Amino acid sequence: MLFDHRLRRSCLRVALAAALVLVSCSWLQAQTTTASIAGSVKDAQGGVLPGATVTLTSKTQGTVQTVVSDGLGNFYFAYVRPDSYTLRSSSRASRARSGRTSS
Repeated sequence: MLFDHRLRRSCLRVALAAALVLVSCSWLQAQTTTASIAGSVKDAQGGVLPGATVTLTSKTQGTVQTVVSDGLGNFYFAYVRPDSYTLRSSSRASRARSGRTSS
């Protein structure tokens, strides 16, 4: 009887340990499939352009994301999928400028 009780406890411990390992391994395998793009909008003289509209367009999907630069001319695109993009900025203070980026 004592042997049977110890065997059950040992089996229970092994099962709990295995369950913990499986849960931990599945959590560790999670990968991120997005990135972010950050920058600042400046004029030809290097001055920042607050309130500029910045547009990120996917070349393959055609999706468009738009943000407005903050008071320091900074902008940020979160959750950007890997792709080739065209980045374009426009402001009342300067004419539209564009660039290309890949993530």
